[in-house]
Amino acid sequence: MKLNSLAEKYRLKIYAVPTGNVVSGSDLGSNRFVTITKPAIAMVTGPGVNATDAGEIWHLLDQRMNMPATHLEPAVFNRADLNKYNTIILVGGNYPDLNKDKLKTWVQAGGILILTEEAVSWAAQNGITDVKFRRIKSPVDSAAKLAYTDRQEIDGAQQMNGAIFGAEADLTHPLAYGYNQKTVSLFKANKVFMEKSKNPYATPFYYGDRPLQSGWVSKENYDAVKNSAAVVVNTVGNGRVINIADNPNFRAFWLGGSKLFLNAIFFGRIIDAASARSGE
Repeated sequence: MKLNSLAEKYRLKIYAVPTGNVVSGSDLGSNRFVTITKPAIAMVTGPGVNATDAGEIWHLLDQRMNMPATHLEPAVFNRADLNKYNTIILVGGNYPDLNKDKLKTWVQAGGILILTEEAVSWAAQNGITDVKFRRIKSPVDSAAKLAYTDRQEIDGAQQMNGAIFGAEADLTHPLAYGYNQKTVSLFKANKVFMEKSKNPYATPFYYGDRPLQSGWVSKENYDAVKNSAAVVVNTVGNGRVINIADNPNFRAFWLGGSKLFLNAIFFGRIIDAASARSGE
């Protein structure tokens, strides 16, 4: 009766099967089937956090997906019982007051930490992940003599105010579930340029030789984007850290990126540990 009511409410078709055996592929109920754990989500918000990035995720989960998420300011996070949550999200921003040791211990115990934009750099700098980054070449020759009035124009050209890049996806990876096209468009407005992992399975999204799809970017920044990682997955103890260099939820209309972000929430904990373990 319950299945019938759900099928009627959501307009689903339910089919009964007489056996668990299948003609091809894995039998129904075999050990190749994995259990998806219901997400219990917390997101760090408050001072230092990019309010628009946090708001975009709040809107995605609350308004579009009807999924509850607890918002913890750093002071509250530091005294909260993190065992209530199996997923923690850190968006772009700065987290000087966050207890990084407590966060890392939580990940090592089996938590899923999702990082976007500058939070990726913060976690690496504080020893939570071992992501490596590219250094951007200087736009000027240090030995050259330049006019003072040119400085603002030269420095301004190096800002990443927003461009669209096409990331190549490993469509077999859990984070790419539901994608049918190999190229996924992502919005970048930061200088987080990750190196690909030395583990061949740990970079499920990466930028190729000609990733720019729309917008303007300086030659120096474009060289840093080329052949860099868009997403890197790390194994930390029993947990996983999903590093997303860009903003997959830009202004609540970037639906392709939202799929990646939601896959991180639902499927992050089923990513095989060996596939995300650093070889270094």
